[in-house]
Amino acid sequence: MKFRPLFSLLAATLAVSAQAQDAAAPAKADAAAVREALGKQESDPEQSAELLKTTLTSVDKKYSMIKRGNFQFSYDLSYTYREARTGSVPTSSSGNATLFNIENDNSTVTNTISVDYGLRDNLTANVAIPVVSKYSHTSLVDSVTHSVGDISRRVRYQPL
Repeated sequence: MKFRPLFSLLAATLAVSAQAQDAAAPAKADAAAVREALGKQESDPEQSAELLKTTLTSVDKKYSMIKRGNFQFSYDLSYTYREARTGSVPTSSSGNATLFNIENDNSTVTNTISVDYGLRDNLTANVAIPVVSKYSHTSLVDSVTHSVGDISRRVRYQPL
């Protein structure tokens, strides 16, 4: 008796598989018709060589290298917020004992100015200068600081 549901499930699986194979034959014929319709027609112009040339040269134009003697400036703005709250720890005798109570809200705004200069057509130098503003609020004091962040210098080279 325990095998009867297993045999029923096996028979149903085989029946579905046979129906799927019968339905696959017209789908193959339809796929061939679609492939033929989308393929190159005799009325299509010959563009393969020109398309290849355009594709290869357009990649070079969008590459990160800058032509010799040219500058490129960019600006980036980022914001972060961090909130820290700590509180009391319960004790057995008096209910709550405050071990420490820190409330600290920090906001940081970073403005980064970046300059790229083309030393050669395949060599680009970059300098990035971030200006960081930090706003801090604690239960005791509010503070604002402004400073210059870590200045980065980079060189990018593309082999010929």
